Amino acid sequence: MNISRRTAIKSIGAGLAGAAIPSSHASVDTNGINADTFSVQLAHQWGKDSMVAIVKNTSDHPATITQFAPGAVVADYGRFNFSHLTDNGPLTLAAGEEAHVPFTVMGTPVKPYGHFDNRLQKIIRDSLTINTQNRVAKVTTTLSPKIV
Repeated sequence: MNISRRTAIKSIGAGLAGAAIPSSHASVDTNGINADTFSVQLAHQWGKDSMVAIVKNTSDHPATITQFAPGAVVADYGRFNFSHLTDNGPLTLAAGEEAHVPFTVMGTPVKPYGHFDNRLQKIIRDSLTINTQNRVAKVTTTLSPKIV
């Protein structure tokens, strides 16, 4: 076998081997397939002043939250400290699993938000971003509160 034929065969073999191994660029999710998705919904206890934000993994696979931005969503008289969920490192939620973030009242004890007032949900929808493993997850915010 001459050298030019051997070189050509090696090149073809290397090309086939390279085609069988996906590149790291190809493994990046650019089409939304297996993208991480979350929903955020407020929950009120009927007749009580307590409230929580429920962060639910709506993906069909586990998703690891690395960061909430901003870390806290501040409202008129209190805040949701979402970063508390990742204080000890990334948080992995199974498909359908939830994490709860309590609303911390700061300042006046007057309760300006009623059970069906969606101002807080709109603040969360307009400002909260969830990052997962170097991606920005899709986040939906339900304007109707969950009454528990």
